[in-house]
Amino acid sequence: MKIGLKLCLNGEFKKPGYYKRVFDKYINFKPDRFTIKNRIEQWDESKHYKMLEKYVSNEILSVTNDDNENFVTFLVKNGYSYRFVEIVQDAKQFNISNSDVETLLDYDDLIACFLCNEDYEIIQSVVHDNELDGMEFTPEIWASIKNTPTKPGFFTGVDYIPKFNPGSSLILENMHLHVSWKMWFGALFFQYVPKEKIMSFPFAFKIEELSSGIVFIQLFENIEDPYTPDNVFKQWKWKEWIGFDKLEEKYGL
Repeated sequence: MKIGLKLCLNGEFKKPGYYKRVFDKYINFKPDRFTIKNRIEQWDESKHYKMLEKYVSNEILSVTNDDNENFVTFLVKNGYSYRFVEIVQDAKQFNISNSDVETLLDYDDLIACFLCNEDYEIIQSVVHDNELDGMEFTPEIWASIKNTPTKPGFFTGVDYIPKFNPGSSLILENMHLHVSWKMWFGALFFQYVPKEKIMSFPFAFKIEELSSGIVFIQLFENIEDPYTPDNVFKQWKWKEWIGFDKLEEKYGL
């Protein structure tokens, strides 16, 4: 199983050295490639560490390996602008705590942060069936899309319709929006869904307002089993509660 951390920040967010500090503290996989400004290079520790430390641009920066683990950041410009940061690693080497995550967050700059079962996130949000070629998932993860409606693919295969999946995510013009095991919401999110609305969700495993003003939600107990009937129920109820469909209608691409 892989774990994914998705972080959406204010588009004006610029903190020199931030990405190098994140890399040093949380990236445990062995990199194979470094990409910046669409240039893909073989990983060179001495060279690319310096580039990570100096990075404050809007270009895509990524560190990846052949096992589909990554550290990626870029500025998204879709009418609104926001900074997206993603870490995907094998669960065996990415045991990140709530306090670890919260060291990455700033109330004024945070839109939302999501910690998820990456295998489930991928399969719940996939559109083209060929995107799953070569991927390995547990039988339970595969079974989570067995009843997902499909339509013929543009060229071959089939296309899934992920809006009918409880754990599917959205890429909106103002944020990535996920339905995750753990979620953090900052000041910039509350203009879309009021803090009081989030705090009153009745089905979460845990909800609390942190001293920073950030709202933390743990939707269900265990990251390993998002596909159980009880956890699927919570995902559907969360989508309904915060108005996924309305947010997609207003801000969808």
